[in-house]
Amino acid sequence: MNITKRREAVEKKIALLHVELANLKKLCKHENVKREFKSDTGNYDPSKDCYWVDHYCPDCGAKWRVYD
Repeated sequence: MNITKRREAVEKKIALLHVELANLKKLCKHENVKREFKSDTGNYDPSKDCYWVDHYCPDCGAKWRVYD
């Protein structure tokens, strides 16, 4: 088998695993989610201050950010 065909086979397996992982993340209830509260404050213009929470689920590996 030449390199191109081997690479294509590996890429196909990776794509299938990405789909499987995405489905796993959809099923997860994120019961053990870790939250980190963050902000960007002290700007010259206070209207530019912003706040957000970074979320991480150690069970499924999902990461997301929620802005306030």
